[in-house]
Amino acid sequence: MQDSKDPFALRGRTFFKKPFYNNILSTNISLYKYLADLFFEGDMGRVVWAGTDMMFRKRQEQLALRKVDNLPKDTLGIMDLPFCSFRITQDGIQPNSQRNWWNPALHVRGMWFEQLGKRLRLTPATINYEACFCCNHDSDLYWAQQEQIEDKNHETILESFVDAEAPDGTVHTLKNIVIYDANPHVNSQFSEREWLEKNKIQTITLDISCQTWLILEDEHHRYSVTKKILFDFLHGADYFNLIHGEGVVDSQAHQVVWDLFMGDNPAKSIKNIKPANLKKTASTEQQLSFDF
Repeated sequence: MQDSKDPFALRGRTFFKKPFYNNILSTNISLYKYLADLFFEGDMGRVVWAGTDMMFRKRQEQLALRKVDNLPKDTLGIMDLPFCSFRITQDGIQPNSQRNWWNPALHVRGMWFEQLGKRLRLTPATINYEACFCCNHDSDLYWAQQEQIEDKNHETILESFVDAEAPDGTVHTLKNIVIYDANPHVNSQFSEREWLEKNKIQTITLDISCQTWLILEDEHHRYSVTKKILFDFLHGADYFNLIHGEGVVDSQAHQVVWDLFMGDNPAKSIKNIKPANLKKTASTEQQLSFDF
């Protein structure tokens, strides 16, 4: 009998290796890093995976996890503004895109990759997110508005990376294109009793769309987020503050990302991973690109 608490009880653990799942994860990681670069000079510790209705609670949980070694106990419960939350909306994965990317041949037959020795079927999709930038100083609010105006007035193209492992064990990295667009809305939001009695919060909500390619079901290859991207993300987002033990186990790292993006619990299984060993996991395979 399968454990009902196991997130893979219905689909099986091979779900880790499905292309759709890893497409979404790699796009999440790409956007996570971009928001950190846009608002916080690359500090991913100020980005939290949460919808706007849960962002304060998830921010406090995030800070509580990181207080272990470097924050005094009397700082627990603070928000440490500014920060930015984001999360896929409930109906956030939509077919097609604003661009005319649809191609029947790509959808039915696929694109031939010589190194993989087969075709990969591709279809365009748009992934929608809700995001919210929170601050308590007008200077931060105006600066974030300036960044949004500049970002809105030019095309922002991100990259996401997925590894495809062939039956013979060879691994190739697929570089995907992610076209980012956002509609910002400035709000004066005073919530949770006006942020504990008049410590006001200013917010900019963002309706984000990411146009990208999804790899359709493939029974010949096993997929995963590119290892270097995965571990760089976990390290940059400060989740390694909780790590103890020896050795890097890829399956544990993937479980951590599952717990963060699918279970909304970044610390549930982040154990027995040691940052010193990260370089051993980096992929050195040739990149195959379908960013056309």
